[in-house]
Amino acid sequence: EPISLIHFITNRCNARCSFCFIDFNHPDIFKQELSIQEIKKLTTQLGRSLLNVNLTGGEPFARKDIIDIAKAYIDNTTIQSMYITTNGSLPDRILNFAKEINNYSKELELTFQISIDDMPKEHNKVRKIDNLFENCLKSYNLLKNLKINNVNPIISITVSHENCDNIRNIFQF
Repeated sequence: EPISLIHFITNRCNARCSFCFIDFNHPDIFKQELSIQEIKKLTTQLGRSLLNVNLTGGEPFARKDIIDIAKAYIDNTTIQSMYITTNGSLPDRILNFAKEINNYSKELELTFQISIDDMPKEHNKVRKIDNLFENCLKSYNLLKNLKINNVNPIISITVSHENCDNIRNIFQF
């Protein structure tokens, strides 16, 4: 039985990162995500050993039912922690998720991995979303300002040929 699971809940994404492995031009790329019914069924079959799930994508907050997905894992498994890997572009959805899931399960450790890959202008260019860097910081600060011990925003850097020579500067910035 698994201890940790990475669940790609969607291929949908509002970014078009130069390093992404998703083929957005493939006609069936968005037909592959599991329905909420399928996810509930999956979570009831994972056994009693699961400690962590990482909800990722695409952009996981592109799914409007992400709260229901999280609740399925909380209700049907033994998870103690949940990671959400996000591009940080949807601060209001991220904040709402954090509040609602924390209210639903006070013991669950919630970690938001917010991707920042470069200095502001370059980051927005590589991910092809205007003001993305600003929204990443907004998402980070909204979560930090909740002052809830088990809600942890962290910054995660995707290293690619475009930023590999600048990692130390990006990190310090």
